Amino acid sequence: MNEPNSQPPVTPPRRKERKRHRMSVMGYLAILFAVAFLLLLLAYFQQQRANTEATDALKQSVSTVESIQNLMKENDQLQDRVDGLQEQLLQIKEKNTLATAQITSQEQALQAMDWLREIQSLYEKQYYKACRAMISEFENTGLVSALPQDGLHAYNDEQVPSPAQTYADIKEALF
Repeated sequence: MNEPNSQPPVTPPRRKERKRHRMSVMGYLAILFAVAFLLLLLAYFQQQRANTEATDALKQSVSTVESIQNLMKENDQLQDRVDGLQEQLLQIKEKNTLATAQITSQEQALQAMDWLREIQSLYEKQYYKACRAMISEFENTGLVSALPQDGLHAYNDEQVPSPAQTYADIKEALF
C-alpha cells in the first residue's frame, strides 16, 4: 500500500509554529498600530502648531486693526484741533485787521490834530495869510475827516468844542 511515488501525507503545522506565526502577525499589527498612532500624534502636533500660528496671526491682525483705529481717532482729534486753531487764527487775523484799522485811524487823527494845532497857532498869532495857506494844504491831505467830532473834555460842566468844530470855526472866520 505504500506506493513509492506517492507523496508523504500532509501533516498539520505544529502548534509551536502556529503560535510563532500568530505572534509575528500580532507583532506586525502592533507595530503598524504604533506607527499609525505616532503618525496621528505627529499630525495632531502639526495641526496644533498651525492653529497657534493662525491664532497669533489673528491676534496680530486684531492688534493692527486696533492700532489703526487708535490712529484714526487720534487723526480725528488732531483734525478737530487744527480746525479749532484755524478758527482762532481767523479770529486773530480779524482782530489784527481791526486793530490795524484803528491804529491807522488814530494815526490820521493824530496827524489831523497836529495840523489843527498849527492852524490854530497861526490863527491866534493873526497870521491869516499863512493860516489860509495851511488850511488849503490841510484840505488837500484829506485828513479833515480824521478830526474828532466829539469834544475831548469839559470844563465846569461845559463841553469844549470838538476839534472838528474848532477847525470849522477858524475856517469860517478866514473864508
